[in-house]
Amino acid sequence: ISKGILAGVMVCVSLTGAVCAQVVPGAKTDTGFVSYAQFTGSSNSTGRVFELNSTIGYNFSGHFGVDVGVPFYFLQPSASTGGANESGIGNVFVDGRLSFPNDVVNFATVLTLAAPTGDANKGLSTGRATFDSTSRFDRTFGAVTPFAEVGVANTVPESQQFLRPFTTLGFPDFARFGRPG
Repeated sequence: ISKGILAGVMVCVSLTGAVCAQVVPGAKTDTGFVSYAQFTGSSNSTGRVFELNSTIGYNFSGHFGVDVGVPFYFLQPSASTGGANESGIGNVFVDGRLSFPNDVVNFATVLTLAAPTGDANKGLSTGRATFDSTSRFDRTFGAVTPFAEVGVANTVPESQQFLRPFTTLGFPDFARFGRPG
């Protein structure tokens, strides 16, 4: 990874936090600017993929908010797969979030739209706009929170269990890329 790219990523992460309003301790924070950076990764026999995702958004109420984000990927194929290390910006995205906490069951839904800004030749984009709409129902019982999610999308979304080293439209070809996990 070049020093210039790494420096650029660090500047983006730093500026994301600086743009956001500061929270006063004890203040109610249902509305206002929000920001976060998340670094995740996965590894399997085909290689490793890491994602640094910087997001900034605004909560209009305790129930509705919007975000815009830019993922940055670091791909390291295994020696058996061949290929060179790659890195670059993924698809810039915007999402709208609705949430309705309740004593019986919590409900949240997110619609995410992504522009094809990533390099399709590196596998960081499909070269087309994508969408993902996911709804979640959950309820906490002590330290356990069972949940159900349902969604529809024209791409394979990322998951917390496995960060895919590719972007695809439709169903992935697991025989080519290896099974998750």
